Amino acid sequence: MSGWRALLFSFLGLCFPLQACLQSAAEPVNAVLAATILGAEPRQVVIYNNLSLATPTAAGVLALYNANNLQLLDQLQRWPVTGGQIGAILAQPAVLDNNYDGIADAVYLIDAAGLLWFVGLGRSGFAAPELIADFSGLGYRFEQPLQLIKTRAPALSGQLQYQVTLLLTASDSQQSSIVIALKHRPQRAAVAVLSDLTDRSSIAAEEQRHGIDEQLWMAMQQSSGWYVRLPRQLISKPQVYAGVVYLLSAKAGTADSDCTLAADAAPLLHALHLHHAGLVYTQRAKPVALQQSGELALEQSEHAGLQLVLQRGELKQSLETELQAISAECADCTEPLTAAQFPQLIRLATFQTEYGAH
Repeated sequence: MSGWRALLFSFLGLCFPLQACLQSAAEPVNAVLAATILGAEPRQVVIYNNLSLATPTAAGVLALYNANNLQLLDQLQRWPVTGGQIGAILAQPAVLDNNYDGIADAVYLIDAAGLLWFVGLGRSGFAAPELIADFSGLGYRFEQPLQLIKTRAPALSGQLQYQVTLLLTASDSQQSSIVIALKHRPQRAAVAVLSDLTDRSSIAAEEQRHGIDEQLWMAMQQSSGWYVRLPRQLISKPQVYAGVVYLLSAKAGTADSDCTLAADAAPLLHALHLHHAGLVYTQRAKPVALQQSGELALEQSEHAGLQLVLQRGELKQSLETELQAISAECADCTEPLTAAQFPQLIRLATFQTEYGAH
């Protein structure tokens, strides 16, 4: 990072400090675009939203800059909605590299109200934005990082096919939360709304005993995804490992701006099946002992296995040592996750975030 870019980010931190425990970073997103001249080197670019531009109360804007000199290359300020403007874009966008050639093909973004957009990227910059989902009017504020997950998921034919799933989290004025897993199907013309997704906020006792119902599973494969409402405050960015969505929550209003938890926070570790939000372990959530939240991460344990840990600076706390991976054998099938399996599973059954597979 150049000196004046570092100074710019320092200024942004001073003029717009993060107030929430879980909120997108103010730094822009890096990407690589094809060169404007055939045969030339690809271009390093950065994508700014309202948060990184320090305009959090302005109408939604997305700006594309040259990473070397911060020359403005393209900008989106007019959107195909009534009035031409959308809410501020505070959630960190997600960049799509569709064919793993290192060149960004598109960017996904969501405004604070819940309008989710797909914007193609080409040699000259942004293509026309396409509205793919409308989660506005639900009372949630979308300012938490948007995550892109590329998976091999079961289709109705029984075959595995590649698909893009977007993992969204948001909170309301009471600090209750929602987790949304939306499948982006480019061939779908209609704009997705929450009722197109399956409500998985709770699961029946029968499913807990015997697994997901076959009819429900088939219906979910046809649906646009799932969502889970939590009467709790999210205190970690979700992470997806081997097809399992992990996240931390606390009682609403018990985490302050640096994610320090009150004595009565009752933190929980949630683990949800990526494709249907059902059980992976014996419960979808379990209590954990925490005084402060941090970042979820996967690392090798002392016994050459893998464990889920919570990282806070140089401090680490183990949260789960007997990790499971989803299996293609059946809708509920899982298998122990080993260090030897993980490099392959991570590419096929988890996700691609800002700068590669995690």
